[in-house]
Amino acid sequence: MKTKIQSLFLLKAICALFVVIIHFPLAGKIYLDPLIKASVPIFYMITGYFMFSNLEEGKTQRKLLHASFKILKLILGSSIVYISFNFYIGIPCNLTSINGIIRFIFWGDNISGHLYFLTSYFWATFLLSLLSITQLRQYLPWLSLLIIGNILLGRYFFVLQDLVMDGKTYNMPVGMKNNALFLAIPCISMGYIARQWQNKLSNKQSIILLLIFFMISYMEFIILRKGLHVESLSAFTISTFPLSIFTLLSFVHNNKPLKVNFINRWGG
Repeated sequence: MKTKIQSLFLLKAICALFVVIIHFPLAGKIYLDPLIKASVPIFYMITGYFMFSNLEEGKTQRKLLHASFKILKLILGSSIVYISFNFYIGIPCNLTSINGIIRFIFWGDNISGHLYFLTSYFWATFLLSLLSITQLRQYLPWLSLLIIGNILLGRYFFVLQDLVMDGKTYNMPVGMKNNALFLAIPCISMGYIARQWQNKLSNKQSIILLLIFFMISYMEFIILRKGLHVESLSAFTISTFPLSIFTLLSFVHNNKPLKVNFINRWGG
């Protein structure tokens, strides 16, 4: 699909701002949690929305391979910057053991936790490129169910325990839950699903569903934080993902040219 959806430039710019907010000390940020958490899944979903717009034999595989190697260059460049910075401020290198090297290759979070995003992006596009187009068409929607692993290892980790958390926060390694298998691949799959729903849902229906899941997200947030004392800001909730899907669809349905050039460039 060569036609640009101008409204997605704005959506990506907003998501980029939310990602900055996630990592920036901001008073009252915790109350923005249900909203800003949708930013990372949306980035993956936009990839799935466009990458699988036309499942042609060979063409999709080439697009995925091209994307994966482009991301690989970003990973290597970013890693060099972070390793140099860590060395400068006296943080020991985490690549001196076999386990550290393996973790860097597959999770990408031991040099800097932020690099999990690029690493999971790389492995998702690379692994999807290895599947045949027929298999992709048949199994791609089902791959979205892998997000259950992210939820259970993230904000709902207490479900796997027989102990009451007693108000204590938990810290699962970023790469264990936010990797290609449990985050990037299922979210890319959801982007493909969003494209299938695009013509089945009207603009009004998409906005209504967006507002419904926006309210559900805050209800879920209140229940987890106030009722179950789960306060981790480094994990997604169940409603994060339908909220992300209908946010994407709402922006797709409201495709209007951007008049603010710097937002267009930033989002692009």
